Amino acid sequence: MTLQFGRNVRITFGEYGKEGIQSTGLRVSFSVQKTKKKEVNSAQIQIYNLTQENRKSLSGNNIFFQIEVKWDAEEVWSILASGDVLDVSSQQNGADIITSVTIADGIKDVRDTAFNKSYPKGTKFSSVLTDILGTFKNIDVQDAKNFVSKAISNSKEFLTGSTISGRSFDELDKILTPLGLNASVTDNQLIIDKKFETSQTEAFLLKSDSGLLGSPQEKTFTLNKEEKKGISISTLLNPRINIGSIVKIKSKQIDGEYVVFSLTHTGDSIEGSWLTTAECLERL
Repeated sequence: MTLQFGRNVRITFGEYGKEGIQSTGLRVSFSVQKTKKKEVNSAQIQIYNLTQENRKSLSGNNIFFQIEVKWDAEEVWSILASGDVLDVSSQQNGADIITSVTIADGIKDVRDTAFNKSYPKGTKFSSVLTDILGTFKNIDVQDAKNFVSKAISNSKEFLTGSTISGRSFDELDKILTPLGLNASVTDNQLIIDKKFETSQTEAFLLKSDSGLLGSPQEKTFTLNKEEKKGISISTLLNPRINIGSIVKIKSKQIDGEYVVFSLTHTGDSIEGSWLTTAECLERL
């Protein structure tokens, strides 16, 4: 891991399908929540002293927002959160104008996109899933389409004629759940994978000299009415750790690999701590 000194924040926002407005150097504070549960990922961002024109742009329709961070020693920016702007407000605080932005990951596609189509007996699941994925307008579905084409067996098919009708995301979930699969949106990308498991292979080594703060806490989580062993951890901000990431913990009490299923990134570009806290399941 690179040395974790010197905070840099970059924000990009604008109307979907158009070139966004990008800004660095402003004071920005953030709280980002991500999970592999059914809840939509969300983030709350406060931006200091945006121009009046940019504040107006944030208040438009169909607006995306992305926040990226990096430490001084890093060359590449990492996405902390990306999604649809749900709410914007600005207020004067002394000499500063603070603009508060709430975003949710793919919420407009998840909430508003509908699907309605009838299929004859023998239609492949993969064909129906591909059709449903094609209805989403803003979220990136390419990885999900690749997963369907490679991993959904062509032997799976409807035994009778069927009409698929409802919210696209709900209908997607109805087909995937019996297959032991889960659909979620992270950083404006739709991901299909196994529930509370991961297809990732890279492991992030976390110990006291590479960002780990304090001692990991062993916990038992209840997920889908099942008890699963895991840990909760805190580290210096590490945006490369995401939902489904593998973390390898090296501490006095714990030595093992875990899969992240819930996390929070918090910080301010000027003061206070930059932190990532995560809940992780034991990797079997």
